[in-house]
Amino acid sequence: MKDEDRSTKALRVELPIDPEYSGMIPDMDRGELRQLEENILTHGCLDPIIVDARTGVIVDGHHRYHVCMKHNIPFDVVPKEFGSRDDTKIFIITNQLGRRNLSEYKRASLALKLEPLIAEKNRLRIIGGQATDKHTTTRDELAQIAGVSHDTIEKVKVIEREGATEIIRALGAEQMSIRTASVLVKLPKDVQERLPKEPKKELLYYAKRVRAQENGEKKKAREDKRIGQRQTAKLKAVVTKADAVEWLSTLEDGSVDLLFTDPPFMTDTGDINVFVKSWLALALRKVKPTGRAYIFIGAYPEELHAYLGALLKQTTFNVQVLGWSYDNTLGPDTIKDYKSNWMAVLYLWGKEAPDLESPDLVEKLAMKRITAPDARNAKKYHSWEKPYDLAEMYVRHSTKEGDLVIDPFAGSGTFLLAAADRGRIARGCDNDLESLAACKKRGAKVLLKPQK
Repeated sequence: MKDEDRSTKALRVELPIDPEYSGMIPDMDRGELRQLEENILTHGCLDPIIVDARTGVIVDGHHRYHVCMKHNIPFDVVPKEFGSRDDTKIFIITNQLGRRNLSEYKRASLALKLEPLIAEKNRLRIIGGQATDKHTTTRDELAQIAGVSHDTIEKVKVIEREGATEIIRALGAEQMSIRTASVLVKLPKDVQERLPKEPKKELLYYAKRVRAQENGEKKKAREDKRIGQRQTAKLKAVVTKADAVEWLSTLEDGSVDLLFTDPPFMTDTGDINVFVKSWLALALRKVKPTGRAYIFIGAYPEELHAYLGALLKQTTFNVQVLGWSYDNTLGPDTIKDYKSNWMAVLYLWGKEAPDLESPDLVEKLAMKRITAPDARNAKKYHSWEKPYDLAEMYVRHSTKEGDLVIDPFAGSGTFLLAAADRGRIARGCDNDLESLAACKKRGAKVLLKPQK
């Protein structure tokens, strides 16, 4: 006889409740409980109370049972047989997930109650030689049961382990997203406790601060790893202590595959037009007809005018204005003008240049938004240091292994280091001792005198 055929009608019959089983049921908020009570008072208890056939303990319908007992309303009882107590727990949770309109957090939280049970079953399956190539991990199964992503399962697991009571309460009441909570639980517990009461603006501020710190830690780790690799690398970026014009004059015309540089801004050069004339034409003569150049300049109108005025008069290279924007190192507010948070990147390519090496259209968007190096969260070697990721991307796009990349204004060496890391011959110069020290610290070879 099927379980559903053995249902009985009961009227105020006391049914045993197992605290562990009832504790696995997500609490209903006041609105949900009120709606359930109104539905039962109006239509009766339409769904049966399911009990364990051996013990009579309620396994599904705890909330309905309490409402019926409170108002003396009849209800059906359906006994169901289970192989073990663990099987009963799995049924309770999967049944809740299948029947209730739960938030993503509550679904993941419910599924995580099954983690030890599923992990043990998987362990026994592996010991028994029943695992297959299609065997899923415990995390996979939990995500599938809850109907959420692997990432959500992991985030909720961390939240419930590290989160303060107020954070978890706000999450359960859908007053906070899983993404925000997963960030905020990394703060000290005393800070977490007061956050749900803070305005949304404050929450966003704290979340952004934690993310910036996390990103900074990851960047520090990546930079440390790169420095370690450069110590033993056969191909090193070489930076010479020299004046840019003097150093450029030592290079053979038409010998360079990529001119990749970030010259001083107009605020550091005096007359910007005189400065541009002093080095730009000379540097471009060194670039092959198949070569390219990326020149980072400020967004000042006078600086743009000086460079574009000079470049548009020459006919050797095609010219395009690219841009790099950032919003993490803005400085003081402005009053009458808008805050400048971008730099122009003058991109030049020779008449015989091959196609860009980038199958990704998004990478070829003219304006790139990448966080600027920030000493508050990560290592920073120069006041106007450019992002390594941006430099590495341009190197990939425009050169191949063994190509010669030069930077006559090397600064802390970001462009040359990115080139050497990708197997390019990287050469440059700078006459600032602090910049040269930074280059050396980051793994470049520094020459205090030009090699003959």
